[in-house]
Amino acid sequence: DASILGSSSTIAEDLSTQPCLLSLAKNKSSLIRVGGGENFDKVYRAVIAANEKEGYKYHLVGGGAGTVSPMGWSWQGGLGGSTGGRLYGFGVDQVVQLEMVLPNGVHVKFGPTGWEDASAEGFTVPRTKVVSGVCRSNPDEHDEENWVWEGCPEDFDIDFNDLYFAVRGGGGGTWGVVTSVFLQLHDYLPFSAYFFIMFPSPTEECSAIAPQFAEFKAHYYISAPSLLSVTKEHSLACGSPDSFGEIYCYGEEDVMQAWTRFLDTNNSTDPANVACLSGVPEFAGYAEGQIYLASNDRFPGKVSDSPAPSPLGTPFAYVLVPQSWLDESEENIKTVLEHATNTPYYAFG
Repeated sequence: DASILGSSSTIAEDLSTQPCLLSLAKNKSSLIRVGGGENFDKVYRAVIAANEKEGYKYHLVGGGAGTVSPMGWSWQGGLGGSTGGRLYGFGVDQVVQLEMVLPNGVHVKFGPTGWEDASAEGFTVPRTKVVSGVCRSNPDEHDEENWVWEGCPEDFDIDFNDLYFAVRGGGGGTWGVVTSVFLQLHDYLPFSAYFFIMFPSPTEECSAIAPQFAEFKAHYYISAPSLLSVTKEHSLACGSPDSFGEIYCYGEEDVMQAWTRFLDTNNSTDPANVACLSGVPEFAGYAEGQIYLASNDRFPGKVSDSPAPSPLGTPFAYVLVPQSWLDESEENIKTVLEHATNTPYYAFG
């Protein structure tokens, strides 16, 4: 709970207060520390336990599968289409402080210690100006309660500004071994999910309008939410991973109303077409839903693989398309929809 510190507090020399103070600067009050060997199943269940104990207060932006690790996922971007990524940013944007063992064997801890308000330029979080780090001076001590963090030696030739930039996007394991990370938690918002009926057995009506559903998602997320009477805030509250029929939303949204309006503009308001998109039973959050759906799996009570690991088959590559290019014309969006080998991953807003 970052709120135990006042916003006027200063960053301690050992960086113990840095995660909380940075969170307060973001107008956030909560964090979670994740160990290097933990996966999202453990992290999600820790957040669920805290929510059930304290009343639902916390939300985590994370991966779609419980077996995914925040360590690999975050350092390669971290697309949170299922967990509010369009609302709160990429996985890498959730990182507040890092703890690593570098290739030279030094155990370090580092994160932003200087920042400035950038809201006038349209940013929702402070701009990082300075990143500082400390080194552990008693590496032979196994009890973390007795670890001593101090300024690094004068001959320690590491620029923490460069290291922080490199690690958050430079791939897992490239710059050292991450032993723990503080991740930002957000205020809990009510969760809802919708599925377009394609699996396991699509109806003839739903198969016929599948291309229209792909177009609907592009309108709802990117090109023209206002034409569906959807506000930008409601649009950002929803997202989809790279699977065709899923929409996950946080907070207020009006997906079914927008879907009906879209069909109406396309003269397709047959009740059978409207019914191709439907909400699922209410769950408190994405992870809770995954646990419920995996209740008959080999590991009940845990966040499952979604989807399960499988060979990739034919080599492929993902391309991150800038929002500005999509905004240029409707034709650019149609190009993406026509040539994507899979449905687009709507990861930003």
